[in-house]
Amino acid sequence: MRIAVTTPTGNVGRHVVATLIRAGVRPRVLLREPARLAPKVRDEVDAVQVDQYDADAVAAATEDIDALFWVDPISGGDDPLAEYARATSSVVRAVADNRIGRVVFQSSVGAEKRHGAGEIDGLAHTETALDSLGVDVTHLRCGYFFTNLELQLDALRAGTLQTTTPTTLAAWAYDHLRHQIAVAP
Repeated sequence: MRIAVTTPTGNVGRHVVATLIRAGVRPRVLLREPARLAPKVRDEVDAVQVDQYDADAVAAATEDIDALFWVDPISGGDDPLAEYARATSSVVRAVADNRIGRVVFQSSVGAEKRHGAGEIDGLAHTETALDSLGVDVTHLRCGYFFTNLELQLDALRAGTLQTTTPTTLAAWAYDHLRHQIAVAP
């Protein structure tokens, strides 16, 4: 089975790649900057430089792939929903053109609402687009990544935690957060 992984240097993708390698799989990894791959991983993967917003490039990079781990790239522009739509077009075209039979999509809690969740609506669009292809799709709806807290260090140092999780559920992590804030750069 040929497996491709997007965002192979990310907080989740690097673990997916490592797990595949340990299982004896040589994954094809799709990324913007192959030089960012860890040196110990480079000889164990087939790296393809690709912009996930480029549907032609993604389709070409996923030729002969049976399964795909897809993460929509982080939006950095003024219109994140438009960027999610571009990434969705890329994955949909790749799956359809290459008859990829299995997709695991890293989504987010809130995408199940389908609209009204801000930027997460872009992930909901990707989910519905993948579902419409008639292939085997798993949506991983992650609740929250602690690495997201790095985006809020100043607010955290001031004693504010912005979260969609009810504070009664978030309170369990207070001591861990306090430690992360103390050691953060």
